[in-house]
Amino acid sequence: MIIEIALVLRKSSANCERGFSTVKHIKTDWRGTMKTDTLGELLLITMDGPDIDKYETASALHKWWTTGVRSRRLQF
Repeated sequence: MIIEIALVLRKSSANCERGFSTVKHIKTDWRGTMKTDTLGELLLITMDGPDIDKYETASALHKWWTTGVRSRRLQF
């Protein structure tokens, strides 16, 4: 039983330290009033999101443009 527990436990806290460092970069003085949910989502995107080279901006922009409560189209 002790051996099984020892095999499951992590031997390093590098992931936790990396997470704290990422939070420090995301939540700056300018973003001090950020909600916990938003911070968690940004943390997941930053740490586990796709690489910038592989991210499809056109589809994300189209989804942002066509969904939502308010219209995001420019008013001329």
